[in-house]
Amino acid sequence: MNFRIMLFVMILIIQITGCAGIAVSYLSKPYSDDGKVSENGLVNVDAVELLIRPKNQLHIGSGVVPTFPLPPIPIVEDLKSNDFYYINSYYNQQVSRNPSNFFVELRIKPKVDGVSFDPNGIILKISNSSFSPVNFMGPMALGPLNSRDRYTYDLCSPDNSDKLLTLNMVQLTRANEYCFAVEYNRPPPLPNEEFAIEVGGLKTNKKTVSIPLIKYKTELSKRVHN
Repeated sequence: MNFRIMLFVMILIIQITGCAGIAVSYLSKPYSDDGKVSENGLVNVDAVELLIRPKNQLHIGSGVVPTFPLPPIPIVEDLKSNDFYYINSYYNQQVSRNPSNFFVELRIKPKVDGVSFDPNGIILKISNSSFSPVNFMGPMALGPLNSRDRYTYDLCSPDNSDKLLTLNMVQLTRANEYCFAVEYNRPPPLPNEEFAIEVGGLKTNKKTVSIPLIKYKTELSKRVHN
């Protein structure tokens, strides 16, 4: 059966039985060698609770599938294709297909007094090279409540009033929750690229808070909706 006939048959079945939408994206999912980093990017240590999220999720494509059960049809997602764009609030529509800079979000909740955050200490490690931030944003409004558990959501809610700031140390107050984003002067890594983030910018009473090296691996996400 050639492609046009198969497509016609699928469309006919969809018209009769109804359909659901499917969105396909690639994510960089976090882990650490000591197992202290959750799959949502949560690190819980004595002084702080930290959520960290790189903004390099790629939307590969979307479409419809029939709700009537069909034999499985192989889906091929090609990261080398130009038919993808980055999903998040930091890249506008004009550059979402080819952004020149890379953002990483950090959501920090101090558990003790005397915690400070230095964005200069958030180091990106990729391809045997290290990158320091060139800018940062925050503190910003927090993202939706379920953004803590939904890895595809933004942790922060940036808007037009959130500007890039000088990379200076910020004092944090106990029991409050803060959201920041650091910016690197390089394109976002593709989700099939291995990279890591070294969090050395958190201190409590001038002593560095020990955070494990956060590494990233690829995960394919297929989200179905009616």
